[in-house]
Amino acid sequence: MKCNILFAMMLISGGLYACSSDDIRDANTIGEITADITDISVPSDGGTYIINLGVKGKGNTWKSIVPSDPWMTMTPTGGYHKSGHYRLSVEVSPNSGKDNRQGEICIYTTSSHLKINVQQSATTRDGCCGLSDKEVFFSATECRYHDITVSPYEDIDMTTSDAEWLQIAGVPEGGMTASKEFTISITPDGPYPTGRSALISFVGKESGQTSIIEVKHAGHDCQPAFPSRWYYTNSEAASCGWLISGAAEANYDTGSQRSFVSAVGVNNLKLNRSISTAYKNSIAVSGLYTGDYLLFSIPSGKLEAGTSVDFMLTISSANNSAPKYWICEIYDGGQWRCPDQSTLSTNDDGVKYSFYTKHFSSYQHTSFTQSFTLDNTLIDGMVRVRCRVVGERNGLDAKLSPTNSGEIYLPSHEFHFCTATAYPGIAQGNRIKIWL
Repeated sequence: MKCNILFAMMLISGGLYACSSDDIRDANTIGEITADITDISVPSDGGTYIINLGVKGKGNTWKSIVPSDPWMTMTPTGGYHKSGHYRLSVEVSPNSGKDNRQGEICIYTTSSHLKINVQQSATTRDGCCGLSDKEVFFSATECRYHDITVSPYEDIDMTTSDAEWLQIAGVPEGGMTASKEFTISITPDGPYPTGRSALISFVGKESGQTSIIEVKHAGHDCQPAFPSRWYYTNSEAASCGWLISGAAEANYDTGSQRSFVSAVGVNNLKLNRSISTAYKNSIAVSGLYTGDYLLFSIPSGKLEAGTSVDFMLTISSANNSAPKYWICEIYDGGQWRCPDQSTLSTNDDGVKYSFYTKHFSSYQHTSFTQSFTLDNTLIDGMVRVRCRVVGERNGLDAKLSPTNSGEIYLPSHEFHFCTATAYPGIAQGNRIKIWL
């Protein structure tokens, strides 16, 4: 049987071509093909191996069959040289699987062949990826982003458990690919009465192996902090914690504890906190998109059902690429709710909202007030109010971009940019809606 027919019909075993020919003379016997290496043992990390090949006779021309699996390649894969000497490079990728693997490279001429055997060990790595941090701890009032470098050994997916409170930004759609570094950013949404923890898991698509990041967040002491007021002068804005810890503390008439405001991203995008110079050094945040929100966390101790809470916010936008429409909600009975749907307005898109922000050529701001009544007794010791971006419109009523640089800021100096007060034990009278 002719050699070229034999090689066209080579057997496939486990997805790899094999050099199969009982009736072809052994190249080492006749001396047509020689190699200084015929067996390559590769660790799980992979590597590059150089083979010095010699070919004699029949024009010094040779060809090869390399395994079809992408984990092993060779260059060149054939050729002709007058001297009959060739330098081959065999590259083996990392083996992230739990099993050893092997393959054959078949080098042949019209009358002979030579086998190069490649064997690679199973992975000895711990997990499916390298992590710059496997444990991350946040103090009670720390809401700044913590960056983690992820180095996949193989293609991986990411999952989280018990992590509704944890913001994660920078995760690529479709998972993370092997041999490329990624940086994800994580942070808590805001202070919380009790300590909490979450797991971020990475799972190898090929091996099924798992790497885990454990995230812990310390609890915040919840002695009553009503009334809470945020009032900053120019110089105080830079020292309020906004840039250092990612949460600005109430600093005026705050009871025995501190309340905090934080910016929460829910769209896999990293928010940018800054001190805006648009108006007397105010705390600011950019990159807000639909679903993102400002979170006000006010320690309160125990509050009985029926307790009334008053909330006032002063807010402005530095330019009209920022979000326009917002809804105000309170966390009550284990879920977020709007206190009274009848008080909401509706924009042209049919989106219900509590207030809107818009930038004008001369300085303007929005002052918003909302009263809540707790339907449930508060036992976790913290009132949480959020102002959340709704709809997909910016200040110009154009489509809001997820990557907008529009800056929202909370004015300092002449305004209390937020005030929150609770009235425990005071019976609530009849309420009448009044339009002004």
